[in-house]
Amino acid sequence: MDIEKITTALQDINVDTDFISKTLKVASLISKHFHDNNVELVVVGRAAIGMLTNGAPPGNDLDFCLITPHILSPRKRQTLMSDLGAVGGPRGWKLAGIPVTIHGLVESFSRTPFKQIKAPYGDVLVMKPEDLLVERILVSVFPSANDGSSSSVRSIIVAALNNNLAIDWQEVLRLASLPEYNIRNECESIIKDIANQLGLRSPI
Repeated sequence: MDIEKITTALQDINVDTDFISKTLKVASLISKHFHDNNVELVVVGRAAIGMLTNGAPPGNDLDFCLITPHILSPRKRQTLMSDLGAVGGPRGWKLAGIPVTIHGLVESFSRTPFKQIKAPYGDVLVMKPEDLLVERILVSVFPSANDGSSSSVRSIIVAALNNNLAIDWQEVLRLASLPEYNIRNECESIIKDIANQLGLRSPI
């Protein structure tokens, strides 16, 4: 993106008072600028869950992982983020008041594609919901119960059961059965329990 387009985008972002909209715009600006410089990023963590569930729960910050290349030099990270007016580094910045972190190579066991969300300055790639769900179920039950992760689990499942989020349930069960997770029984139980609470048929 050239400096004029970046400046216009930042002006728009800085006057946006809706946190969910503003976070998506920042993600879009970063994703587009990095894409134009041959770097593909994907949103992960709570921000990814928020984007996939229409803001429930909203992420407190914006976390990215690399898709390609597998390694990005500190200098290139710093150069690209400073182009956008971000302050900080070498992995964490603030851009338009939003904390942004760029981690290493994305970790995914799912065979499904990343989600793609239309956004003002360019599409945003978001972590696969199957990975997000199984990962959050693991953290919610192991090594002990975690209410914070449980709320994220519920948000994903509710969105999917209400047909607001497409999710491959068989892939969820496959992931949960992998030795990397080993939580199939817990996964099935949680999904069935939430479906029952909503008065909906369980997808598994």
